[in-house]
Amino acid sequence: SIIGAEAVGADSAKSQAYELYDQKRYEEAARQFRVYIEHNPDDVRAAFDYASLLAQLKQHEEAIRILESVHQKNPKQEVACFQLGVEYVTLKRYAEAGRVFLELESSSNPDLALAAAAAHRRLGEDVARQKRYEAERKVFDLASQFKHHEVIAAVNELEKEGSLSFALAMQRLYALQAIGQYALALDLANRLALNYPPATHLA
Repeated sequence: SIIGAEAVGADSAKSQAYELYDQKRYEEAARQFRVYIEHNPDDVRAAFDYASLLAQLKQHEEAIRILESVHQKNPKQEVACFQLGVEYVTLKRYAEAGRVFLELESSSNPDLALAAAAAHRRLGEDVARQKRYEAERKVFDLASQFKHHEVIAAVNELEKEGSLSFALAMQRLYALQAIGQYALALDLANRLALNYPPATHLA
């Protein structure tokens, strides 16, 4: 029958997919996996392997689609769920990644729970670092537009969150001088000279 022939063809596609993968013919392997998964969507292992291959080929959107399907049908497949979190991070879908890792922190598998907690912590650090980087870049953008008051306000906010780089501190100093706040600028220059001894031109 036609259905029987299609099933045989799909099974053949699976074996070909793994053979091609072993031969490092990854694009061709992905095509065979796709044929097989279309006919056998419940083969979790093959779907996971296909998603891993797609990630390797940097086809992250498609990898996510496959892994989301696996997770939806098999919520207990926690390794696939963890990989889904990793793919979310790759595409900077941080909120979704955070939810995945948080869910896995309560896994009965202690190794996976530990890995998820570490990934969640690292994700939080990465997001904070990204926000800080964007905020610092905004300061330099404002400085290039001579928006001195906004530079001062932005640097003051960044200082509340942590120590300033020398370049940021200098941007605030320049801005204070530009708006005629010489007393404040001098006080800052003296503090900078103490904190950054090599910057002798501030003394």
